[in-house]
Amino acid sequence: MRADDDLGYEAPTKQQVADALLVLGADEQHRRLFYQGLQNPLWVEPLDRLGAFDEVPAPFEDAEGNLRSKVWSEGEYLVRMAEFIPSKVAPILVRMAATEDPFARRMVVSATARLDGENAARLSKIVGEYLSADRSRLVPPEEIVRIGEALITAGKSKQALHVASRAFGPREATGTDGKAVRFGGDRVVVGIDDYAYSETLASVSIAMAPLGARWLAELQRWLERYQVLARGLEAAGDDSSGEVETDRSYVWRPSIAAHEQNNHFDDVGNGLVDALRDAAIRALADGLPVVDVVRPLLESRQPLLRRVGIHIITVAVGLGLDSAQSLAADVLGDEQYLEVDYRHEYAEFARRALPVAASDVVAAWTRAVLDGPTATDDEIRGWLSWRFPETDVPQEAVDERRRVWQMRILSSIATGMPDAAVARLTDLQAEFGEWEHADFPSFVSSGAGEKAPAEVEDIASWSLPEVVTFLRSWSEPADRAFHGPTYGGVTFALMQDVKARPIEYAEAAGSFADTDPRYIASLFNAFREIADSGTAFPWASLVRLGASLVAMQPAEAIDGDIHGRGTDLASVHDSLLSMLLGGLSAGGDTKPIVDVDAWPDVVRIVSALSLDPDPTPEHEAEYGGSNMDPLTLSMNTVRPNALRVAARLARFSSGMDERGTSVPEINKAVLDVLDGRLGSERDSSLTVAAVYGEALSSLAWSNSAWTRERLARLFEGDGDYTSVVMSTVLAAYAPSAFLLELLRPWLPQWLDRLVSDEPVKVGYESRRSATESLGDHLTLLAARGEIELDDPLLLAYYAQVDVAARSTVLGHLGWMLLHSKAPEEFLARARAIWDWRANAVEGSEDQSHELSGFYWWVRCGQFSPTWWMPRLLVASQVPGFDGRGMIGEQIAEAAQADPSAAFDVLAALFESGVGDFKRYDLIENAPAVLAAVLDVDDVDLTARAEALLNDLGRAGHLTMLQRVNELRACR
Repeated sequence: MRADDDLGYEAPTKQQVADALLVLGADEQHRRLFYQGLQNPLWVEPLDRLGAFDEVPAPFEDAEGNLRSKVWSEGEYLVRMAEFIPSKVAPILVRMAATEDPFARRMVVSATARLDGENAARLSKIVGEYLSADRSRLVPPEEIVRIGEALITAGKSKQALHVASRAFGPREATGTDGKAVRFGGDRVVVGIDDYAYSETLASVSIAMAPLGARWLAELQRWLERYQVLARGLEAAGDDSSGEVETDRSYVWRPSIAAHEQNNHFDDVGNGLVDALRDAAIRALADGLPVVDVVRPLLESRQPLLRRVGIHIITVAVGLGLDSAQSLAADVLGDEQYLEVDYRHEYAEFARRALPVAASDVVAAWTRAVLDGPTATDDEIRGWLSWRFPETDVPQEAVDERRRVWQMRILSSIATGMPDAAVARLTDLQAEFGEWEHADFPSFVSSGAGEKAPAEVEDIASWSLPEVVTFLRSWSEPADRAFHGPTYGGVTFALMQDVKARPIEYAEAAGSFADTDPRYIASLFNAFREIADSGTAFPWASLVRLGASLVAMQPAEAIDGDIHGRGTDLASVHDSLLSMLLGGLSAGGDTKPIVDVDAWPDVVRIVSALSLDPDPTPEHEAEYGGSNMDPLTLSMNTVRPNALRVAARLARFSSGMDERGTSVPEINKAVLDVLDGRLGSERDSSLTVAAVYGEALSSLAWSNSAWTRERLARLFEGDGDYTSVVMSTVLAAYAPSAFLLELLRPWLPQWLDRLVSDEPVKVGYESRRSATESLGDHLTLLAARGEIELDDPLLLAYYAQVDVAARSTVLGHLGWMLLHSKAPEEFLARARAIWDWRANAVEGSEDQSHELSGFYWWVRCGQFSPTWWMPRLLVASQVPGFDGRGMIGEQIAEAAQADPSAAFDVLAALFESGVGDFKRYDLIENAPAVLAAVLDVDDVDLTARAEALLNDLGRAGHLTMLQRVNELRACR
């Protein structure tokens, strides 16, 4: 940093400064250009004497109610000059302190970061207040580091700690109601953005290293405060118990040292742990006694802080530092550290400390572990009572609990232990097996999560009879030990083997009939995945197995209590139907379907399960409604999926689908199944209604007469039922003349329902509302020429629905053209539709909002600029129009052919837009339009273009003229 009197610049005269301020006046563009180019620091003092820095801009409220900041070029100049003349800039910054403008506050902080330590100390309280009052995303984190470094270098430790505390110290957040946020991550607020917290604190901590124990104490205080706020721990104080708490910190911070198990979701908590750990190690390297570093950590009531202390002792023992062995002996002799709260750090510590500890210390530790835990049998029975709710806890369970406790400790350490401990571990592993990751109480793995018996690892080499024999004989141990084998582990291994040799399993499926239902469900699930992949396999044995399981429950029993069939059999039915849906994939697919010889068994399955009570009315009320739409819920329940299978088989057995085969008796049977549940009087479930809506067009195409005879049952009757059917049809199928002809008799009443004030129940919640979906169908059919513009349904729709829905429908038609090339005939009809609607709303400000989605028509690139530019000019004037930053490029391209029209459009859009963010695309492409306009020999047009250039410059786009001139020079 240069001294104030050694700058090498010439000081201006008072008159020069006064003249400059007179010329600049209030024009922001001129002031910005002047101060950006001013490099002489000797102008600061005379400018200040003439009041140039007195008026810090206040934030203002824009049209949308948002607070905005004005550009303050004088402040930007002060920031640049601060490092050259700190003693002259500092008093000005102090005067600026009262500003509420966030950008001006950022300038104060940025300038302070460029001052020497003595002058920065004058601003430390102000900077701290900024950081405390409101976390500002505008303050670059690295500037906090620079301020800290400057203050420490100047010996201003008090001020350095003050700024650091305001930047990094956790504080209690308050909600919009002014009340404290309940505990959790959102309850903590700090002075800088969370994303930068860890890295910035690490840098500041290096700068603070000369403070030694004072800095460690500050970090410890912050971390303890963080745990109180974010984790709900009790604050230490006169009224606290003083006992060590269980903070479960090993869940969110598994390892104090860097480790892949540590997550990166908690920026503040992880940043504090890392900073405290590294600062403590740095203090050891700088010569601070181990006791002074570790004792405050071990005396904390929070296990997280004690874990940091144990980690530091481990480091100190490794470095051979004085007093490390004594501290290690204290920890080895304290049985509280054997508990789960400290497991990972304790295991690392024991591996390092036991081999070098004194023999009497090791002997005492061995006795404590091998005789532990110290809890009495009655205390252990209390821990285990939840496992034996109906009986007393047996002594065998108590003894096993002691062995498990020993196993957890010894297997977590594993190496470096005395011989007696190793021998005990060997015995325990013979009983419980080897435990992976035992030093992590909460280990997160990407694996399957459940474990199969060791012998299942060879399942790929077994014959199918051997597989079945094992499945029949094996069962999950009732008193399964921790990490022991589970049914889930076996079913996972079974599914992998099925997918490896599907033909063998498909042909032998019947042999699984008397195995546990969970294995049968996993068999069906595996074949669902195989069917989805397009791999062919024989279906007959598999489907026969499913039919036999359904036959175990007669229809009368199934059509009763859903819980009567048992959850395992329910899972089998779910998986069976899922497999059949994979084998009867929807129209347009090319995958192989269920073999014809298996169809009779499919009929038996759907005949029975179409009577299944799932979902019951209670289930539908709990999980449907606002939680899940009927179509989605239908995919997760039995009876609707059975009907879905039936509808697909009705298509394939009709002979209309080339992948199927005409089998009249099968076709009649599944149609009878469907008929039995069709209509609200036969099954009022909205999930069933959604299935019929989903299948309607397919059924009408493949089984036309049967379907048309029953349409009235679907569309006349219960209002919610018919609404779900109709809304699902329109959401599930693309618009077609066939579908419109099928639905036309009921669409007028559907439209009346949509425009009424009554809420409408929809079958499928998509991005398009039911009203928009109907409009999409009608408008697209008109664009295709499949209905005329005077079609009564189309006219009624645009006459009755609200303007917001009409706007999104018209915009959606343009959006569709963005994704697919359309023939000219389609585009001509689309243009006619737009002009029809534009003429219909002309002269009505409220109704003209219908045109607000026109930007998609421009963006799609399929219409000539000579057509869209005059229409865009009209659309840009309607309320609510927003180009969404999407059409600047198209306007720039159009300007090459018609500069005048393109400029009119550009100027109109700038006038209608709000804020530079929304106009960014226009601003980026404005130079091309302005360059084209300025090349035209038109005095009036040139004057308008220059006026817009000046407006953009005053708004801060100072390079606009340069970019325009560069483009003109290249022409």
